[in-house]
Amino acid sequence: MKRAAFGTVTLIMLGLTLLWVWPTDHKAPWDIDSDEAAYYQMKRSGKRPKARREPSTWFHDQRAYPYDSIPHHLYQQELDNTRKNRAAFKASPETPVWQPAGPTNVPGRITTMAVHPLQPNTIYAGSAVGGVYKTTNLGGDWTPVFDDVGTYSIGALAIHPDDPNTVFVGTGEANVRMTSSYEGTGLYKSTDGGQTWGSPTLPNSARIGKIVIDHLRPDTIFAAVQGKEFGDLASADRGLYRSEDGGATWDQVWYLDNITGCIDVAYHADSGVVLAAAYRGYIGRLYADGSGDPSENALWRSTDFGDNWTRISGTSGLPAVGNIGRIGLTIDPYSRTAYALHYNSSTEDLLGLYKSTDLGATWTRTNDNDLYGSWGPYPFGWYFGQIRVAPGAPDIVYSLGVSLMKSEDGGDTWLNATGSAHVDFHAMYITDVNPDIVYSGCDGGVNYSTNGALSWTTFLNMGNTQFYAMAIDYQNPDHILGGAQDTGTNRTLTGGLDDWEHILGGDGFFC
Repeated sequence: MKRAAFGTVTLIMLGLTLLWVWPTDHKAPWDIDSDEAAYYQMKRSGKRPKARREPSTWFHDQRAYPYDSIPHHLYQQELDNTRKNRAAFKASPETPVWQPAGPTNVPGRITTMAVHPLQPNTIYAGSAVGGVYKTTNLGGDWTPVFDDVGTYSIGALAIHPDDPNTVFVGTGEANVRMTSSYEGTGLYKSTDGGQTWGSPTLPNSARIGKIVIDHLRPDTIFAAVQGKEFGDLASADRGLYRSEDGGATWDQVWYLDNITGCIDVAYHADSGVVLAAAYRGYIGRLYADGSGDPSENALWRSTDFGDNWTRISGTSGLPAVGNIGRIGLTIDPYSRTAYALHYNSSTEDLLGLYKSTDLGATWTRTNDNDLYGSWGPYPFGWYFGQIRVAPGAPDIVYSLGVSLMKSEDGGDTWLNATGSAHVDFHAMYITDVNPDIVYSGCDGGVNYSTNGALSWTTFLNMGNTQFYAMAIDYQNPDHILGGAQDTGTNRTLTGGLDDWEHILGGDGFFC
C-alpha cells in the first residue's frame, strides 16, 4: 500500500499557533465542501462506518483523514518541521512584523499550575493549547515561556522544592475532549525558570495527567502517563513512571496493560505510600461521551515508594470495580489523610468521595450528597477529576468540577465556592503557609483568593484564548470575531486588545 505523504500549514494568529496536518495526496480539510460531502466521501472510501457521527467528530475527521487518527510519529515529525520553519521565518529579513490582536481580557482554559514555594507571586500556568505562561507579579503580566518548544497542549506542571528555577512540564492534556484536547510530545525540564528547555523524556507518553516531586528526596519524581485516547490505542508506554535522577531517566513502576493508563497519582514522602488511579478512558471512541470499558478503572496502592503494588478497589471500604469511572487523588503531605474522588462510569456524575486517615489502608465515604450535580446538569466527569486537600489542614478539601465545591470539616458539609470565577475547574494550588491563599485554574483562566475561596480575583493579560475559528470584517478589519472554547463568541469593534466582549455564551465556534 502506498503511504500517504503529509504536509503542514501553520497559522500564527491571536497568540496561538494552529498546526494542520493532512495527507498531501488527498484533499486538504478546507477542500471538503460540507459535512455531508465529507461524510459521503469517507463512507465511499470505507474509512467510516454507515452510522452518522456526532458533530465533534468532523473536527477530528477533517484532520485525521484518511486515517482514524493522526499517526503520532508523523505528528511529532511535523512539529519538528514547524519549529524549523518558525526559526527560519523569524530569521528572514523579509519576515512581516506581526502585532497581537487580542484578546487580553478573555483568558482560556488552564489545565495545571505550579507556584514558586518561596515567591508566591511567581506562577506557572499550563494552558490546554496555549503552552505555558509565567508571571512574576501575581498575574499583572504573563509571558509565554514554552512557545519555542512547539508543543502547546499542557497536562502537568511541577516545581523543584529546593531549586525553584527547575520546572517540569508534562505535555498532552489528560482531560480528553475531541475538539479541544491534544496529545503531547513528552516531559520537559528547565533549569533556568523556563527560559530554555531540554530535550523531552517519555516522548511517547501522549498525555501526562500529573507530576509529583518527593519534597524530601527531590530527585525522585513520579509522572502519571495516561497515553493515547483516540485512534490506535495499543501502547506499552502507559502507566506510572518514577525517576530517581531528577528526570534524566525513568522506570515504569506501575503498568497494567496497553489500553489502561494512569490518570492521577498522589504521594506521601514520609511513608513512601503512593496511590495511583488506573483509567481506560474512552477506549477509542471518536467522540467524548464518557463511553468506555470500566473493568480496569481502579485505585492501586504501594507502601514502598512504588516498587510493589496492590489493587485496593473493592476492599477496605472502597467501591468495587465495575462502575468506576475516572478517579482523582490527593494526600496531605503533613498528615495521614487522603481523599479519592470516584466518578460513575455510566452517569459520569459522582460515585463517591472517600476519605482515609491511614494513608489508604482503610476508607470511609464522606457525606458527599451535595457534590451531585456539581459536574453539570448533564454530567461529564471524565473532563474533570481533580480533588485537593490543604497542606497541613486535612479537613479543608476542594472538589473541582463545573462548580468548585469546598468542605472545611473533612467532607461532612459542602459549600459552592465558584463565586465570580469562570466555571469548569481543572487546577488548584493551596499554599503551605496559609490554607486561605488559594490559586485555581479553570476554563476562564487563573483565579486567586486570600480568603479561602470566599471571593476571587481573575488574572487577565494572558493571551491563551482557545479559539476554534475566527472571522474578520472584510469592510473593516478592526471588526474581529472569534469562537472560543467555553468562553463563548467574542468580538471587538475597535481592533483593541482588551475590549473584546461576549456576544454569545457557552462554546463558540464558527463566526
